[in-house]
Amino acid sequence: MKSKSTNLETGQSLATSDKNQLQQQLAQSRAATLALFEGVDAKTFCYQAHPDFSPVGWHLGHIGFAEAHWLLERSCGLPPLVPAYRRLFVADGLPKAQRTNLPALQATCEYLNAIRQQVLLYLNEAPLVQQEWLWRWIMQHEAQHAETITWILQLQRQRSPWLGHLNSVSSQQFSRDSSKTEPTEAEMVLVEAGYSEQGNNSVEALDNEKSIHPVYLDAYWIDRYPVTRRQYQVFIEAGGYNNPDWWSTAGWTWLQANPVSRPLYWDITEENHPVYGVSWYEAEAYAHFVGKRLPSEAEWEKGC
Repeated sequence: MKSKSTNLETGQSLATSDKNQLQQQLAQSRAATLALFEGVDAKTFCYQAHPDFSPVGWHLGHIGFAEAHWLLERSCGLPPLVPAYRRLFVADGLPKAQRTNLPALQATCEYLNAIRQQVLLYLNEAPLVQQEWLWRWIMQHEAQHAETITWILQLQRQRSPWLGHLNSVSSQQFSRDSSKTEPTEAEMVLVEAGYSEQGNNSVEALDNEKSIHPVYLDAYWIDRYPVTRRQYQVFIEAGGYNNPDWWSTAGWTWLQANPVSRPLYWDITEENHPVYGVSWYEAEAYAHFVGKRLPSEAEWEKGC
């Protein structure tokens, strides 16, 4: 009996440790999300910057709504905290263009905080062994919307003078050492032919990541570093946006419908940083320009 009791106590201790860790991760995720809204005014909070995306304020409210819906309503059986928000913040509710009439930032934060307080109370008694995947998904869901919020804020700052200049996102972890010379073809990596494991079976894995499976690829070369802004500037100055030879048929059709002459958010001040703000077609055209091609998803993952 002593052995059984000890095992039970150990299991309870592990569950408590897992819940404490989960609580810390939830707090870190929320702090990172709210940091995105520092300096965001009421106009920015409710503004629809692009017809394909909701205002950043809607995304913030939706983060709270999803957390409450799945953890408090569906799992714990509690009623909605604010029933009027159900149609506003549900993903398949109002059309995106009608999501601009939002509660203020402070009210939305109070809504998220009230939800989180109830969620943490529920965490104390939640069957984490059965539900851990759901709690992990809630954090992934918040991170996905935080990424969307970041993109929308950057788009607004480019198109809306009242927001001022957006500081360039640091990409130091992706950049090569600035003391090196310009990357050359010699700085490519040969990935040998063979099988590699792809996919994910962990509790954090989304449905489209499961399951682990072997993938065979022939040998290929891949750039060691991302394409820098300085490298992409060569493509621009060579008239890359005016020469159909570098573009696929679909890409050239896209370019005629979207007559751009440089990447979105173009900034050459940090010339060794990776280029960003390019569409798939632009990336494809640049690859053709330098005599290469884009890697497949499997090639990129194995190369990493």
